[in-house]
Amino acid sequence: MKNTHRINGLIYITSEEVINKNDYITDGYKVWKWKDDSSLLGRLKVILSNDQTLTSDGIQAIEPEAVKWLNENPSCEGVDLVFVCERGHREIIKTHYKINLPKQENIEEAADELTFNQLTGTDRDLAKGIAIKLALSQATRDYWFNIFISEQQC
Repeated sequence: MKNTHRINGLIYITSEEVINKNDYITDGYKVWKWKDDSSLLGRLKVILSNDQTLTSDGIQAIEPEAVKWLNENPSCEGVDLVFVCERGHREIIKTHYKINLPKQENIEEAADELTFNQLTGTDRDLAKGIAIKLALSQATRDYWFNIFISEQQC
């Protein structure tokens, strides 16, 4: 599920949960509080964000570690969420979400794991360097493309 949205430099995590009046929603281009005055077709409920306006109004804040990871991985289209429910005596006291971030090795570590079957010494080092440069250039292209697209949608 594509549930990670970047709008105007902020991150919004959405869910396909039922949308109620006064929930924050997004169409992927903007975020607003739903007042039961517009169609919900194509709208998703915002459940986590690093937007201080929303978090001060009751939306759960994204943990700093998750914000850092999402900013370092701009091509990420979604995250796995775990619904956590804290119970008191027979009733739910608090509900919140935990983001399960994928374990991701850095580009250099990934290049170390590549096997260049018949390469040794300088040839292997050269192939590793090329693999790293290729991965970095693709990551850079993805990052700037996402920035360009988000600015075009404003």
